[in-house]
Amino acid sequence: ATGLNDGTYDLGGLRVEVNGSKATLEDGTLAGSTLTMDRASRNFREWTGCSLQELSRVSSYNALQSLGISNRGRLKEGSIADIVMLNRDLAVEETILAGLSVYRAR
Repeated sequence: ATGLNDGTYDLGGLRVEVNGSKATLEDGTLAGSTLTMDRASRNFREWTGCSLQELSRVSSYNALQSLGISNRGRLKEGSIADIVMLNRDLAVEETILAGLSVYRAR
């Protein structure tokens, strides 16, 4: 439900109500979230007081390592050039995939 405006949607054959930060079925059962990765990262940093390096590890690097993906998640020669650039407030400024800018904040 992330990216959807508040309202009612058919998601996977289910009637889902999106309201603020959550998505529920008609009976109130939680059906999903509207949480974005950058918001989750800001929450984690605020709640734990971790450093930017620690945040990078828990939000990207560790998952890649556990999946055995070694050519992503770091800026170094031979790695695939996928990166999300954040501002000081940890909001997405630019996304680069395979070396090409695919998103830039206005």
